[in-house]
Amino acid sequence: MTKKLHLIRHGATPYTEKKFYCGHTDLSLSELGVSQVEELKSQITDLSPSIVYTSDLKRAIETAAILFPNSGFKQVPEVREMSFGDWEGKPWDVVSAENPELYQNWVDNIVHEKVPGGERLSDVYERLKTTLPKILKEHTGGDLVIVCHGGIISLLRCYFEDHDLSSFGEFIPKPASLTTLDT
Repeated sequence: MTKKLHLIRHGATPYTEKKFYCGHTDLSLSELGVSQVEELKSQITDLSPSIVYTSDLKRAIETAAILFPNSGFKQVPEVREMSFGDWEGKPWDVVSAENPELYQNWVDNIVHEKVPGGERLSDVYERLKTTLPKILKEHTGGDLVIVCHGGIISLLRCYFEDHDLSSFGEFIPKPASLTTLDT
């Protein structure tokens, strides 16, 4: 039987607003992020999960707590955003300007190239492919909701909609948004 998987991207953080790489950096929502999540909450009143799966990073946990204050929560570290290693906390344009060849090589080979000190997109995808069946099997009733990150949602779209991983960048949702997939 097909289940609906409701994926929610966390609201904005100070890094999101400044176009900095965030990855594993554990930031809280910004004021804008809280406002975005409150707006989303008014649009998803039909969702009532008994348990919400979340990334273990503050921005996802805070988003889940605002959206579903009466639900239980289970932190799943495997749905964390990709680690951007040495690039975390730096603006996108600065990273590309500091080492244009390295940056362009990563962009051109995003699936298999690793950012310095970070993860490969293909490794994050494998992490998700291992974790998702466990969540689907474990979740037995009610709405299946995962509050996580833009990169994770994009990879899950590639997985469930059979897109090539190289098209990953086409599916990154805006902060505080809902993506629903058939599993």
